[in-house]
Amino acid sequence: MNKEVLSLIFLFQIYGQSFCRNGTRPNIVMVMSDAFDGRLTFDPGSKVVKLPYVNYLRELGTTFLNAYTNSPICCPSRAAMWSGQFVHLTQSWNNYKCLDANATTWMDLLEENGYVTKSMGKLDYTSGSHSVSNRVEAWTRDVQFLLRQEGRPVTQLVGNMSTVRIMRKDWENTDKAAQWIHQRAASSHQPFALYLGLNLPHPYKTESLGPTAGGSTFLTSPYWLKKVSSELITVPKWLPVDAMHPVDFYSTFTKNCSGDFTVEEIKSIRAFYYAMCAEADAMLGQVISALRETGLLNNTVVIFTADHGEMAMEHRQFYKMSMFEGSSHVPLMIMGPGLMSGLQVNQLVSVVDLYPTVLDIAGVAAVGHLSGHSLLPLLSKARVFSKKQHPDWVLSEYHGCNVNASTYMLRSGRWKYIAYADGLTVPPQLFDVTLDKDELHNVVLKFPDVQAHLDKLLRGIVNYPEVSKHVHLYNRKAFGAWRHSVGTNFSQVIANLRSESALKSARDAIKNKEFKEALKHCKAVLKLEKKNYNAWVFIGLAASELDQPDQSQTAYKKAVELEPEQLLAWQGLANLYVKTDQWDFQVELPNVYQKLVELYASSDKNKCYETISKLSDIYQSDKEYAKLAKVKLQLIQVKEEEGVDKKELLQLWQQLTKLLSDCLNGEEQDTEIQQHIITAFEKAMVLMDPVPGEEHKKMSADYVKCLSKLPQEETKMKEACESMLSLYPNQSYPLEVLCSHYLRTGVQDEGAVSCFSRLLDLAPNSGIGHLGLGTKALQEGRFKDAIRDLSQGLKKMSSSTGWCSLAEAQFKMQRYSDSAMSCTQGLTLCVSGDKELRVKLLKLKLEALVRSGGEGAADQALETFSQIPDAEKDPVLVALRGHAYLYKGQVDEALKVSSELVASHPNLTQALVLEDRHIWRRANFSWQRRAS
Repeated sequence: MNKEVLSLIFLFQIYGQSFCRNGTRPNIVMVMSDAFDGRLTFDPGSKVVKLPYVNYLRELGTTFLNAYTNSPICCPSRAAMWSGQFVHLTQSWNNYKCLDANATTWMDLLEENGYVTKSMGKLDYTSGSHSVSNRVEAWTRDVQFLLRQEGRPVTQLVGNMSTVRIMRKDWENTDKAAQWIHQRAASSHQPFALYLGLNLPHPYKTESLGPTAGGSTFLTSPYWLKKVSSELITVPKWLPVDAMHPVDFYSTFTKNCSGDFTVEEIKSIRAFYYAMCAEADAMLGQVISALRETGLLNNTVVIFTADHGEMAMEHRQFYKMSMFEGSSHVPLMIMGPGLMSGLQVNQLVSVVDLYPTVLDIAGVAAVGHLSGHSLLPLLSKARVFSKKQHPDWVLSEYHGCNVNASTYMLRSGRWKYIAYADGLTVPPQLFDVTLDKDELHNVVLKFPDVQAHLDKLLRGIVNYPEVSKHVHLYNRKAFGAWRHSVGTNFSQVIANLRSESALKSARDAIKNKEFKEALKHCKAVLKLEKKNYNAWVFIGLAASELDQPDQSQTAYKKAVELEPEQLLAWQGLANLYVKTDQWDFQVELPNVYQKLVELYASSDKNKCYETISKLSDIYQSDKEYAKLAKVKLQLIQVKEEEGVDKKELLQLWQQLTKLLSDCLNGEEQDTEIQQHIITAFEKAMVLMDPVPGEEHKKMSADYVKCLSKLPQEETKMKEACESMLSLYPNQSYPLEVLCSHYLRTGVQDEGAVSCFSRLLDLAPNSGIGHLGLGTKALQEGRFKDAIRDLSQGLKKMSSSTGWCSLAEAQFKMQRYSDSAMSCTQGLTLCVSGDKELRVKLLKLKLEALVRSGGEGAADQALETFSQIPDAEKDPVLVALRGHAYLYKGQVDEALKVSSELVASHPNLTQALVLEDRHIWRRANFSWQRRAS
């Protein structure tokens, strides 16, 4: 173990003694890798490759020895982790169909409960995040022939012994995560939650293998390969092909692993995979090091896990999508203050347990029914009692491609039970994983009682025949919807199993998926006719299927230039940009959608609405609210042209007001957005009926609230308040908004006083009303009345300006100790952006403390002086500091301050210095309270 890791262990043992030290909630950092075999986190698997930071977590945290994915594929597994629910409950069937973008995650709940949250890297849990082709891949399980869907697994060595950063995108995200941790440490003491998603050690896309290539290249450098102990790499045992379970054989074939592999090939694939795990471990280490460097490690819970494992040629397969241990067993390691160190837990757990665990750690109540159970009782040093017992089983299920039947795995005790489809048409499998760690002996016929018991238990958890039926119907519906979306050109369109749905040429080459031949034919056409629109579209399609995105884009753009009002090329560009994870493509995608909206508006209203929805999702995700508003306005315009009724238009305007209202909370406010939201409110209120009425009253209040956030719309805000008061005279809210405005701006004219009085007539206990009258009394020199009204107002509501006014009134009444305490209250509430008020409170507090006298007050005064920006440049503040030194008995320091003031400001400081010396002589070193 290297020196850095040893030092980390030492520091964590010193500082990580208690959970939520000093009553504070811990920070939470989760690093989730992709395709990381959980068996590498404990012996003997941990010996095959050097994983120093995994070992570090094992020594100082808790390692779960039997942690499983709830679905051995990216998106559904992550959907389970983020939602806390099983796959069949969220209907996360494949990499296309997962959670709704608005689903409540544990990160959402942490943010709602005071955590600063940040997610970076691979999230991958919402529907549509993968290629649309995922909607139609699974239909192939029902056809009577096999289709290869993956490239043959290969290895690729790059760089040299100095080449460290291979997966650049992961490293970039890791760097950002480390930087964010440093920024949090420097800027805030508020607890935070950070999620970092890695793509490693997922195999890379194999570009050279053509359009059917998925992630089948295991790629690394000599630097990482050196971390692997080649002599410990085992060659997995395989069953003969004719002895394989039919579902396993189907997966072997579709993953392109049914051919011959040499022992050297297998060992090489496994060695490269382990090296990729070592690179992922280094990224985990960078996050841990950032926590250590910032001093945050002692109050941070670190969680390391993965969405699924990697077969790495076990059972004649690579990749995921299998219930065998290599694919379904994931790492789960948790370290933090108050948690057990060096603990290894045998309890069966799964990633769905992370949702309640994280909430439990943060002290946040879960919302709704969860499939998972908190793991905190299993790893906490303190006695933590769970509300419900963790079951002695885990469930995993799979419904996507490369497997020809919905699959359900139940781990319970020593047994692993795997059921398929309806439980009748495909035979189940049963393994004793204690005796048969390689899972080569299906003993389902040998132990019929065990099979019956586990099947009954499984059906009690999930009615899997019904779920399988539902998945089958979904697949048919998804394929039908895709086919319908292609329209009358379906006969000219193909859907490649590993890439985006795209338009199919009538050419025989494209019908036969001979895309390179198709390119030759199209180029031959262009030699004769350079401006052949269809030829350019077909080139775009073929190049896209061959994973040549730049050539595809060039061809589609050429077609667009030739026929800018034709749909096919624009549709092709949209499909290309959606499926290709390339930054410049994502930037252009909204412009393509915008053009499609224009084209669909006059030809296909449903397609128009669908495209507007996609465009809205992009703008909302990117927080481009001005563009989002324009798109929504386009939708309303199309609806108006279509002649929709008044009720539907009202709903659209209301949705727009709700959508844009949240944008006004940020510090930077876009003028265009402001005008759009004002228009939306005004349009909605015109359409409302009846007036007055409850719905109209609520909309009026929302409009007033919106305008109150726009300082430049003061006139509109006042008009809206008066209009609401005229219709709803007994409503206090518009008066509260007006009074808040007067308090904030310092206006205390007759209109403001009248507003405060009217508010108190309607709501005698209104804090804002009392604060307003108290502020007015302060301005008029009625300090006793000011103290009374301000104190009463502050009992009802917190206000930094209110505390400041109260402190001023108390100071004027020579209640210096009370004034200092009020300043402290105001400083506690003062927001970071209000620097002027903060400085005012600090100066007032300093003078109040000095005037109150006494050594204790003097200590506080000196501390307050140190908090005032540029206090050394203000002679009055410096003089007050000198007085504080006198009260502390630090005569030399006081005389030094006096001498410096006499030298630099003789006229200003003469009286102050003489007064200090007079006090010094009278005190006779017995320091008494100084008279004002």
